[in-house]
Amino acid sequence: MANVDFQQRLDKYYEELRRGAAIPKDEADQFSAPLLIKIPDDWQQSRHRMIIFGRESRGWGLVQKWHWRDNRGAAGSPERAATTCQQCPFTELTTLKDFYEREDSLRALKHAYETFDLGRNQGYVRLEGERVIAKGQFWRAFHRLMRMVEGTDRSRAALWGNFTISDFENGNVLKGGSILASKFLSAYRGALVRQVKILQPKAAVFLIGTYQNFLRQLFPDLQLRELRPGFGQIMVAGHAPSPLPAKTAWTAHPRVWTKSTWEQLLPALAEWISQAEPV
Repeated sequence: MANVDFQQRLDKYYEELRRGAAIPKDEADQFSAPLLIKIPDDWQQSRHRMIIFGRESRGWGLVQKWHWRDNRGAAGSPERAATTCQQCPFTELTTLKDFYEREDSLRALKHAYETFDLGRNQGYVRLEGERVIAKGQFWRAFHRLMRMVEGTDRSRAALWGNFTISDFENGNVLKGGSILASKFLSAYRGALVRQVKILQPKAAVFLIGTYQNFLRQLFPDLQLRELRPGFGQIMVAGHAPSPLPAKTAWTAHPRVWTKSTWEQLLPALAEWISQAEPV
């Protein structure tokens, strides 16, 4: 299936979200603009079409502000300015309200995803040969796993998604504890499921830690087993209900991984993903 088919299907769904405006516009500015995926060619051509989910889009709006502010020539170090796209065609779009109201919001947010470049653009990740140097443990785990599964010739061979598509007041919407946060979760809890259904990945990895309970709410029939007996930091699917792929895994958040998780379990997870399913 051509790459454009996946993107067109995603865009149709994203446009449904925009026009649906499930949160009242006078309250929607308390949520960040949603994380919209722009599919790179490397993913379509990859062997495993893997998607790796983080926990929430926390701070995504702030990342976009940095991106668009620097592109408009405001104050910033030369190093930062050099890593952003030049002459950005979009103005700042950082809230769910902006997403609802702007006719160009899909194009702008996909542009932000593409320009962020899986953390490479704004200094979260630097690749030096076989080394992955990252500010955050999530991005370190993301790039190491992607390279172990797909090799180093395709540097964008995995998609990045988040368990929730927006944050709430620059924080965790799942722990927002307010009526408004609950309203958002009720409206958008199925967004992850819908995106997986559209993308049809061959592997899905959830680096979400304590959000495992929420994962089970979305997929009640999901059965997980330890990747290795006695090491519960990484679990893999014994049964993965549709639309999840057979190669579905959950892990503790990388910030709490032990040395053995980085050095032994992560390569073992990559090997498990890479193994062909029995016919």
